[in-house]
Amino acid sequence: MRTLKADGGRLHGGRKGVHAFLPAAKAIHYPRRFLVSDKSKNQEIYERVEAVVKEQGVTKKDAQVIVGKEFDMKPSSIRGAEYQARKELGITRTRVQETTPDGAVDQAIATLEKARDAIDDEVDAARERADEAGAEYEALKDSAKDRKAEIESKIKALKA
Repeated sequence: MRTLKADGGRLHGGRKGVHAFLPAAKAIHYPRRFLVSDKSKNQEIYERVEAVVKEQGVTKKDAQVIVGKEFDMKPSSIRGAEYQARKELGITRTRVQETTPDGAVDQAIATLEKARDAIDDEVDAARERADEAGAEYEALKDSAKDRKAEIESKIKALKA
């Protein structure tokens, strides 16, 4: 049985400089055997999951399991790394802020202004369609006599 020395020294039988546990830096950080680029590990994991989904046609959940095995990580850790990568890349959804009375009024005004502008666009589109229809009408009206005469001549030729 080991006991402490009375003078507060090392345990009996212990050696100076030998620790039972690894330093945190060595225990936590894993070698980057899969990572060969300047991207963060999270970005590599995110891109790998997306690639597995695209290449193999599996669900995101299954892809996380596959990538987890590749990186020797749990699927939940893969999900966390993906979330961090999306945050780094700016692709996360932003939370909707609470609606205040002023914000609601501003939104209503913006919606009504868009509706007003849409009406102007509809009127312009209708005018263009009407102009095109008028031009088509005029073209058909002008060519009606000639087309009818041509058809009548074909009918006479067939009857003869």
